Amino acid sequence: MFESVRVLSFTHFLQGPSAVQMLSDLGAEVIKIEPATGAWERHWAGSDAFIDGVSVFYLLANRNQRSLALDLRTDEAKKIIYRLVKETDVVVENYRPGVMARLGFGYPRLQEINPRLVYCSCTGFGSDGPYRDRPGQDLLLQCMSGMATLSGERNGPPVAVGASIIDQHAAVLAAFGVAAALFERKRTGKGRLIESNLLNAALDLQIEPF
Repeated sequence: MFESVRVLSFTHFLQGPSAVQMLSDLGAEVIKIEPATGAWERHWAGSDAFIDGVSVFYLLANRNQRSLALDLRTDEAKKIIYRLVKETDVVVENYRPGVMARLGFGYPRLQEINPRLVYCSCTGFGSDGPYRDRPGQDLLLQCMSGMATLSGERNGPPVAVGASIIDQHAAVLAAFGVAAALFERKRTGKGRLIESNLLNAALDLQIEPF
């Protein structure tokens, strides 16, 4: 379905990588941009779960992808990224708001290079608002959004869901947004900015109790 689509992935942890993996599972060519030391998730796994020295946490959200190690603060890396962006359909990133722009890879800059680019930004709380610069994390958002109060006994304390459902749902919403933007691009010839965040995903999961 997406065999002709190239994705540059500036993602880490779970929300971003899961969104990108969904695109790769649909046939997209994904290039994961990593630091020279390797992505953070290569070096960590819950319960210290490694298979032949490879993190299970890394394996669960990074299949069907190639990797490119770059120090994004260098001019050489910028030249490489800008060259790739010219032939890229989608960029997905999940740094805190403002980080990609400071590095020289914000949406306005990359759109200048490639007006057809679909740019997806995955965050904890969105690109504006009082929590904009706070880090987001699944368990934190389960508590902040009230989701944890929906589990457990009636008179007991809040109980978190036993899986990273907010990360995963935010990833689905991001991938869905990218797919919609690619479909729109066929009609308009123009890319656009897509945003997905953990707080919106947490609230979306609670439309029935709300």
